[in-house]
Amino acid sequence: MRINGVSGNDVRCGIYDSEGRYWAGTESGICFYDKGRWRRLREAASGYGLLVPSLIFLAIVVAWPLLRAIWLSFHKYYLLHGFDSQVWVGLQNYIDFFKNPRASLYIKNVLILLIGTVVGRLVFSMVLALLMNRDLPLRWLFRGLVILPWVMPSAVTAIMWKWILSAEWGVLNYLLTKIGLLDNYVAFLGDPKYVWPTIIVVGIWQWFAFDYVTILAGLQTIPKELNEAAEIDGANEIQTFWYVTIPMLRPVLSVLILLEVVWTLRDFATVWTLTEGGPGHSTMTLAPLVYITSFKYFKLGLGASIGMIILVISLIFNVIYLRRVRFEIE
Repeated sequence: MRINGVSGNDVRCGIYDSEGRYWAGTESGICFYDKGRWRRLREAASGYGLLVPSLIFLAIVVAWPLLRAIWLSFHKYYLLHGFDSQVWVGLQNYIDFFKNPRASLYIKNVLILLIGTVVGRLVFSMVLALLMNRDLPLRWLFRGLVILPWVMPSAVTAIMWKWILSAEWGVLNYLLTKIGLLDNYVAFLGDPKYVWPTIIVVGIWQWFAFDYVTILAGLQTIPKELNEAAEIDGANEIQTFWYVTIPMLRPVLSVLILLEVVWTLRDFATVWTLTEGGPGHSTMTLAPLVYITSFKYFKLGLGASIGMIILVISLIFNVIYLRRVRFEIE
């Protein structure tokens, strides 16, 4: 089609074609109508329009609480003084936390929990994955049973273990006394000698399945030819594991460590349900401390600042994790 001596795709401004479309103009008076470009713009606009409800939901449940928590961390907000008692104090909440005589204890407890559970999960998961990677009878059944702790809610798991470990009617104390390993019932969650090993064991049992599944998947990607070549070269099983398996699993293990650190930092249910930070403050970590400070002592500003400390540490490990994943993809 031609209008005023110009082809149907290039028409002069202000002229409508036979289908009623208006052609936008250019400085030269010749207009260019790109059907594909306008179609792509319409599709993009439709896509962003569909995202609007999700963005509004995320803004309400994620962005607004996060911004509110950041704002609170710079204010002194004692809830018993009234809902409008916020006073700007800058970094004073953060300073007060690090000046707290127990701050070093809280940080030490976090390190104990991190090192004990992360290392324990990786070692236990590695051993189990190596076993399940062999041709064992009923291997399919064991592979399914192993992931049961992972699918249970963390609070339910902690309550179950609290019953098992009870110093009064716990089944573990009953069994150990029956077989003669204990003379009297032991307060696994009340005795400082036993409380941290007990928490670490519960933490390992609760979350090891994720590490196990991930490591098992990594083991199954290692070419059998590498193990066969190592065997031909005279390497025993330990040498093959150390010089073949571990290097091939290094990317998987590094990602697992980063994820476990972030998850353990944010773990509230395990420590709080088992011990509530006791006996005394001997097992108090940062996540339960946020809850106690904010909702038991009603110091919302100080509690928010402790939460921001957890967030910053988690973000550091998240950045490392994302860089690691991008490096592996590239």
